[in-house]
Amino acid sequence: MTIVNSADIIIPSSPADREDLFSVIKEISNSKTRVEAEAEYQKEAIAALEEKYAIKAKHLRRMAQDYHKDQFDEKASEHDQYTELYEAIVK
Repeated sequence: MTIVNSADIIIPSSPADREDLFSVIKEISNSKTRVEAEAEYQKEAIAALEEKYAIKAKHLRRMAQDYHKDQFDEKASEHDQYTELYEAIVK
């Protein structure tokens, strides 16, 4: 391996190592493309549901997130506890 410049950038000298690196870089790029496409799908799906059912996008996103992470009960409990605290202090 060859060290280039003072930033300690290492350039592999082996063609096989370079090929391996490039192969993984391409796969990471492909993965990022899939992630972007999925994010675009989610955005469009939320917008379509918002338009069809007149439910705000923030609520749809929150429902999807809570369902995905199976955390509705935990979130509801936190909200109840916060409500008690708020009412005890502020009201």
